[in-house]
Amino acid sequence: MQKHAITRLVSLVIAASLVLAACGSGDTDSDDTTTTASGETGATDAPTQPGEPVRGISDDNVVSVGAWIAESGPLAVVANIANAARLRFDQANDEGGVNGYTFDFTSIDDQSDPAQTVNAARELWENDEVFALVHPYGSGGMTAVEDYLRENDVPTLFPFADSRILFSEEEGAPDNAYGFVPFYGDTIRLMLEYAVEEQGIETLAVLHSNDVLGEAGPDGASAAAPDLGLEIVEEIGYDAGETNFAPLGRRVAESDADALLVWSFSGSTQVIEAALESGYEGLLVLHDGYRGGFFLNSLTALPYDLEGRAITNVWWTPVTESDSEVQEYVDLFNAAYPEGDVNLGQSGWIAASLFLDAVDQTTADGSELTWPALKATLDSWTDEAIAGSRGINYTADRVGATQGKVRLFEDGGWVDATDWVTYARYTE
Repeated sequence: MQKHAITRLVSLVIAASLVLAACGSGDTDSDDTTTTASGETGATDAPTQPGEPVRGISDDNVVSVGAWIAESGPLAVVANIANAARLRFDQANDEGGVNGYTFDFTSIDDQSDPAQTVNAARELWENDEVFALVHPYGSGGMTAVEDYLRENDVPTLFPFADSRILFSEEEGAPDNAYGFVPFYGDTIRLMLEYAVEEQGIETLAVLHSNDVLGEAGPDGASAAAPDLGLEIVEEIGYDAGETNFAPLGRRVAESDADALLVWSFSGSTQVIEAALESGYEGLLVLHDGYRGGFFLNSLTALPYDLEGRAITNVWWTPVTESDSEVQEYVDLFNAAYPEGDVNLGQSGWIAASLFLDAVDQTTADGSELTWPALKATLDSWTDEAIAGSRGINYTADRVGATQGKVRLFEDGGWVDATDWVTYARYTE
């Protein structure tokens, strides 16, 4: 992995190596297009005439796609996601492509810095002229570039970010955006329902980072609590750069809450440890990052017995399950990146697989790949299960993921506490 501020990772060559200024659209001769600040024509739903050049597809049918993701800086570990996505595109290319198309995947290192995300988005759309963004990473960065993506109609597929940013019920999804991550409020409600019904909790403390991602924790808990008869007795926010965790841990312990919802990445395990040191004995309700890899390892390393005392959630099939598609990914990733985090990388593999499957469905009958054609394919998805993903549905809304399940900490790992459950918003 290259440690530069901007790193190009091209799927045609295997390279060594998980969080704007808005540009107004220019005037054009047609209402169907938008123009970037550099004068480039944006995506359009107007049909492409046969034989016309298609943005992001070369004369020899190489499809250029890209994403921004931290590959250095405080969240460098999420480079595993880009590596897994690139690996999936490499696999498709090595197998001869998809119906005559091969793929060039470029990632740009934004160091999880929203200011750099702005530059990365412009680089990919205006200079690299990608066909679409595939799995850009980070809620802070997505917030910074939301207006740019909307105003320039940038095809944005399966972003790993708080879905409230692009898919808010108030503003609605951009016409060219298709999600991947469920609303965090839905995953929080699912875990709290289990905690109330199966663990008998009545009071809740919420620990969160003071950023876009972290705010989803108290928001989701506050929305679910009245319906579940839960009392939120403490809300503890902290900055991502915090290093003095003992006072935060004492506040958790002093809350005497039956459960602690943890909705932060940086420093979360340290706060948990400080809370346990201060005598906290409640249930830990953990964000999905703890499903495996780095965060699970940090949890299991704590010198405390957490057997049956922690839950998390997943919305795709975990790498520990005997699913043939998932195990294919595990074997290939571990061979290519023996020191990598196969759990963390999984979302990149799934996102690339979703894109490739959509291309296959669009072009299987010999049709030309265009954005309007791919968009029509995605609009038809009602219950796709690809590469471990579950219940991908774009007819209800553009969020995508409609199912999840709760997992319970046992024997140093996670076991299923529930079956797959459709989130409440899709059953009401």
